[in-house]
Amino acid sequence: MAREPFRGTYTVLITPFTADGAEVDYKALERLVEYQITEGVKGLIPLGSTGEFLSVSREERQGIVETVIRAARGRVPVLIGTGAEDTREVVALSREAEAQGADGVMIIPPFYSVPTEDELFHHYKTVAD
Repeated sequence: MAREPFRGTYTVLITPFTADGAEVDYKALERLVEYQITEGVKGLIPLGSTGEFLSVSREERQGIVETVIRAARGRVPVLIGTGAEDTREVVALSREAEAQGADGVMIIPPFYSVPTEDELFHHYKTVAD
């Protein structure tokens, strides 16, 4: 993953679905990526809080990541939202994002349980290692 500092405005992308809500609309996602870049954002973040990360399957996650990275074509950094309640899941999702060519990840803290400061430190240290 990239080691340069990330600067500028990044968009946490929505995940578009087909009109019936049955599946991810990858063509609409490609258009959204192009629009964001054309309008001057400095980076993209799929699968963040507004990206329906809790509502998509593992296969859909992979498709979303592949679509955004491919559509961005290296013009802006792509950070993947890899937040999850379980640290092991965050590690797995972060490794997948790296393998798919992400420039970095964005990780929210565990959101269901209320971790202590020490638990949060351990969570992020485990992912970083």
